[in-house]
Amino acid sequence: MKNEGGYTPQILVRRSVRLAPKLAVAGIAFALLGLAVFGFGWGIALFPGTNVRTFPLNSAALLLIGIAALRLRPSRPVIPTYGLVATAAVLALLKPVLVLFGWITGPTTINNTIMIELLALAVVLVAQRRIAAGQFLAMLSMLLPISFLVGWLYTAKSFDGSIVIIVIASGLLSGASVLCGTANRGPLRHLLAPNPEGRLQRARLTVLVAATIGLGYIGTRLDFHREVVPLIITAMVGIIIVMVTDIFGYLSRVAEKASGLLLSGRPSPLDAKISEALHGGDFSLYYQPQVDLSTNRTVGMEALARWQDPELGMVSPAVFIPAAEASGEIIPLGYWLLERACEQGVRWQGTVLDGVPISVNVSPVQLKMPDFVENVRQILCRTGFPQECLILELTESGMVRRGEPGFQALWTLHEMGLKISIDDFGTGYSCLAYLHDLPVTYLKIDQSFVRRLPSEERDVVVARSIVGLGRGLGLIIVAEGVETPEQADFLRGIWCDKAQGHLFSRPLDADAVLEWAMRHSDGKALSVQAG
Repeated sequence: MKNEGGYTPQILVRRSVRLAPKLAVAGIAFALLGLAVFGFGWGIALFPGTNVRTFPLNSAALLLIGIAALRLRPSRPVIPTYGLVATAAVLALLKPVLVLFGWITGPTTINNTIMIELLALAVVLVAQRRIAAGQFLAMLSMLLPISFLVGWLYTAKSFDGSIVIIVIASGLLSGASVLCGTANRGPLRHLLAPNPEGRLQRARLTVLVAATIGLGYIGTRLDFHREVVPLIITAMVGIIIVMVTDIFGYLSRVAEKASGLLLSGRPSPLDAKISEALHGGDFSLYYQPQVDLSTNRTVGMEALARWQDPELGMVSPAVFIPAAEASGEIIPLGYWLLERACEQGVRWQGTVLDGVPISVNVSPVQLKMPDFVENVRQILCRTGFPQECLILELTESGMVRRGEPGFQALWTLHEMGLKISIDDFGTGYSCLAYLHDLPVTYLKIDQSFVRRLPSEERDVVVARSIVGLGRGLGLIIVAEGVETPEQADFLRGIWCDKAQGHLFSRPLDADAVLEWAMRHSDGKALSVQAG
């Protein structure tokens, strides 16, 4: 299905995402121009008769925000972003204070201060993956400068000089960069959707924006600027209300659809979407590091599939994996996941992640296919990824008995050099004979047993038992969902080998996880964090 402009939703969204860094660079360029004009007095030559030499605090703040927007990805660690935008926010607040006390000259430009503060919050929220709130604040930050630009175009009497456009342009470009960079997520993608709802939202916003600009034009041309200001403010408030209601409506629809998919027994609408999403590039791979608890070094990566749907937003794996298994789409999805993970492992060669094993989840549906082993072998041959660095993870409930389809496949893969891991151990009520019969190397403690450690006595007993059982069988024990230093210390104390969880890092994209690994290559930072 195509939208009004003839583009498919995927093409329109991708073009917006690709445009984001260019807009951020343009915003940085205007900020540097502002530093030169305001700080070094070039504006005196460019704009004769003006005195623009002052401390370029707003331009400096926008330069930092532009840099943050350029490197902004919702999967990146937010600490560097915090530093940039916090400094920018302080600089922007400092400008009106210094002007108020007469320490520097120049207009207070409170509009610019509000714009910069909103942009700073938007960048931080997007970095924290609060996409809806970040998009709302980015849109909001652009309303005042847009009205300011409209006033300049209409030669409004209240405009303080055309040179301020440099700051305005830098802010608008940075805000547009944040919006374009998140066009494939959250309410903005819903707004760009070609369905009737998306067209309605675009029409409402277009009418309100046109009304705002039109009122400003009429007011300036008829010299009724002050009288028209309340109407302009009313129109801007209307735009904000539409944005808020659209965002909250979007979030409520996502929650209803996600819960309905889990609770209804009828065929899921996701069945038809998964294939389209796979071919349209809506799936992506994130990686969560696994850390050796004795050395705090990175010793593994788990590849995790993520799906950003145009209407549903970020779809949970707990929703789309069962739907894919029921429809059979798990077969192409699983092979896509495996091949992308192997390709990424090859790209990491020569870096700190060279030789680090990558764990890939395998569905029981895949395992029981007669050509599963051959397909895995072909993927390894095509990508050149070392088979000894590939770990296939099976959930405990998906383990196979001797004589069942898939049993011999696991032994064949083991003989090829691959490792087998049992995921979510302790939740599947399985027979311990599985661990004896299958070529298992890793045993993962389910996060439900880790969450309340070390305060919950029953979980303490279960965790000790799993570690004791695994070590007795010569297996490597991995704990999932480690979120506190106390949990890490307890697991270290009972001789658990490895751990993963938000204490160390949340799932990140390939570039961000490589940056993370480079910062923690010696294990010292992790030791401080976990200690």
